[in-house]
Amino acid sequence: MAGERAGEQPVARALQWWLALAGTLAAASGFFQYYHTPLPIVALVVPQPLNAMFGFVGQPNNFADYLGIALLSIACLHARAALRFAPAALMALLVAAGMALSGSRTSWGYMAILLVLAPLFFRATAPSRAGGSRASPRSRLRSLS
Repeated sequence: MAGERAGEQPVARALQWWLALAGTLAAASGFFQYYHTPLPIVALVVPQPLNAMFGFVGQPNNFADYLGIALLSIACLHARAALRFAPAALMALLVAAGMALSGSRTSWGYMAILLVLAPLFFRATAPSRAGGSRASPRSRLRSLS
């Protein structure tokens, strides 16, 4: 594929790893903030006026959306067998708990939409039984509308 020759695959995989790790660390920082754990870097922690987790982002909805992207990256890494089940489950549990404690409902809506669209994208990139050709995810989305 042209994307593999251009080096898109290594960049996409590196971004998945960075998003998964950074999202897990952001969720961990959110737990420190949510449970008022004293840290030596207290000056960097945003004070918590609400009963919601928002980590260093300062806004629960944006924080939950960021954690949702991290959760998707963890799922993609596990689906590619780049991340084993136990670490993926622990990371996903930490990130999903952070999403739940943020109080944001829109991030769960995005996750529901992704769960509906993911099989369409996997089906779109799988070889068809009749001709063996591959349809692009964009053409699959165009055919839905």
